[in-house]
Amino acid sequence: MRDLQWRYTVTRPASVWLLTQISWFAFAFTLRKILVGRPEASKGSMIKRVLHVLTLTMPLCLCILGLFHTITPIEINNSVTFKSNIVANSPKEGFELKLFQLTDIHLGTFMSDKQLHNIVHDTLERHPDLDLVLLTGDFYTVESSREKKALSNGLRSLKTFAESKSHPVGWACPGNHDHDVQEMAREELESVHVNYLVDEQRVVEIRGEKVQIVGLDYRFRKSVESLSRIYQDLASKAVGISARIVLLHNPSHFKYIVPVDTVPTLILSGHLHGGQFGVRSFPLISSDWTVLRLFSMPDFGFYFQNANGQAIKFEEQSQLKHMELDVDIVTNMTQVQYVHSGTGFYGLPLRVGTQSERGVMTMRIEPTETQRR
Repeated sequence: MRDLQWRYTVTRPASVWLLTQISWFAFAFTLRKILVGRPEASKGSMIKRVLHVLTLTMPLCLCILGLFHTITPIEINNSVTFKSNIVANSPKEGFELKLFQLTDIHLGTFMSDKQLHNIVHDTLERHPDLDLVLLTGDFYTVESSREKKALSNGLRSLKTFAESKSHPVGWACPGNHDHDVQEMAREELESVHVNYLVDEQRVVEIRGEKVQIVGLDYRFRKSVESLSRIYQDLASKAVGISARIVLLHNPSHFKYIVPVDTVPTLILSGHLHGGQFGVRSFPLISSDWTVLRLFSMPDFGFYFQNANGQAIKFEEQSQLKHMELDVDIVTNMTQVQYVHSGTGFYGLPLRVGTQSERGVMTMRIEPTETQRR
């Protein structure tokens, strides 16, 4: 892969320049349509001069901001607590898992293997008590898919960390950008002790409690209907478990994950890059709105399913004050989805108002007083 000097002097400036040109044409075309025929926009008017300046500067400013939001992750440390009042296998003293999720790494122009190594190494150093490291797909770009060992080099700290634990730590599922390099992904991930699950499940014992890990393959539109049946087959294979974690790249497929039992289930997703365009990262704006809300798509954060299978965001998140990022969810539901904003980025730097994300999550299972007795 290209070194950082090349990225900072060639590929990243070129990406910003190209995006600026595209944005400039769109901006100029829109303004022309709005102002054509209006007397206040006549030739030589002050308004027209101001609009000319805005047309030239706004696209560039937005593109530079998009690059900044692409390469500067925000740290979010969330927790979700399942009140397992109807879970037969719930531990009497409660149970807690500390998780580190990576998703949409997209090794390439905006994420080098060295940058990935720094993110992983720093997180493992600061959180030596992590129980699981979970990767939910989209590891590659066109550039990195031709570079063997780029992914394993970026994740090399995981190998040493996993060897220090008494249980398997690393687990992964594929994303849509990994379909053409499945074997390479499996080889690289397994070389650093990350188990690559493609429509597979495993049960791991952590501090005496059994946890099921389900990894689902990415499905395109024609085959997505089979996801519900495959998930139910996989989830029902484990018995006597205290918790379940599902790795599902596309959060829009949450509706196909129908509960099969009352085991507390956390579904981890990515794919949508935090909504792509939004206002969450802008100062003085107290809103977490993103463009994907227009299409009722889960963009980031915690969700549950309503009676119709639709993903609904937990109210605790909408009540956060401006620039508050961490959220603690407490629920009696047995199934919750978390949508990660993404570790990296692919394509032109179009993250505006939705920064990439890093951090850890705590998953708790708390029994009721009756179960404690």
